[in-house]
Amino acid sequence: SETDNLKNLEQYSIADILHGYGIFQIDMEKEYLNKESLVEEVQAGFGWESVKASLQDSPLYGHSFSSDLLNTVTRGMLEGSLNCFSSSTGVGKTTVAFGTVCNICAKELWDYDTEQFIDNPKNTCNGGLIIQFELDNMIECTSKLIAYISGVPTDIILDGEYTQEQSDRIDRANEILKESNIHLVYMPNFTTKMIDRTVAE
Repeated sequence: SETDNLKNLEQYSIADILHGYGIFQIDMEKEYLNKESLVEEVQAGFGWESVKASLQDSPLYGHSFSSDLLNTVTRGMLEGSLNCFSSSTGVGKTTVAFGTVCNICAKELWDYDTEQFIDNPKNTCNGGLIIQFELDNMIECTSKLIAYISGVPTDIILDGEYTQEQSDRIDRANEILKESNIHLVYMPNFTTKMIDRTVAE
């Protein structure tokens, strides 16, 4: 009956209902869109001549990781590629990810040789997006970004025990960070659809 249906509906929140419809939409897209738009077939070798010429003009190389070793192994972060890093908890995956974003987005970085801020030679992006699921955007995330830009270690920043010179560097790094168009999204309860929508926005 209608009354029973309403009682049954009351056990679900608006978020539950939207999540259900989101899953339904994803299933429909998998079933219908993938077959039409995500399949490409070519006969191998045809069209290679133009690719070869274009590689001579512009070698295949993506945005730079914060590690030269990773750049050598992967040719950098190539457009359209998905790079996954896996390791045990607490090894430093997040720190590497934040360093990589700074490496390609920060307008300036602290140079340890000259002991001053210099224009970032690896700055190749107009902005970056970090979506993460467990860290506080201000204390845990922003401190890592400022540490990478300023060259002042994160633990010194979080302890609040820095010299006046380090304090000045932290303040300058924060100004650089504001100019670098890096966005942080904390998404503790996420779905694939939410991530897709956030990236699109």
